[in-house]
Amino acid sequence: MSNTDASGEKRVTGTSERREQIIQRLRQQGSEQVNDLSALYGVSTVTIRNDLAFLEKQGIAVRAYGGALICDSTTPSVAIFLR
Repeated sequence: MSNTDASGEKRVTGTSERREQIIQRLRQQGSEQVNDLSALYGVSTVTIRNDLAFLEKQGIAVRAYGGALICDSTTPSVAIFLR
């Protein structure tokens, strides 16, 4: 049984793998929206919100309205964005 979809891309099979991919996307994009991540991974928005809450507790991401931002020292003042 293969873990690839029709386009040949590897499918996410578990929570930790999905969270790791979300981290990678946040690092690449800087921010992501809950609805976009939900559609991308084929899970509910509640699942994505739980993932983002977990990443926030780990100090990896900061929740923002409708999504999240990567939390790192190179991101200029995340607090300003959230105001």
